[in-house]
Amino acid sequence: MVRLLLEDVTLNKGSEITAHVRFKGGTSQTLSWPLPPPIGELRKNPAYIVAEVDRLLDEYTQG
Repeated sequence: MVRLLLEDVTLNKGSEITAHVRFKGGTSQTLSWPLPPPIGELRKNPAYIVAEVDRLLDEYTQG
């Protein structure tokens, strides 16, 4: 169904993601989205958890 409406879509990745959409009727539209954060930032543990693990490692030293 989308093929009936769209002629083509061009994606550009710079400081943000930009999509240039051209419709069958001849009109075009530009859409922009911010870049998602890097995966390392998404999976980073909060500082209070890291501090608690460090404290527990000092307290419980037996394996």
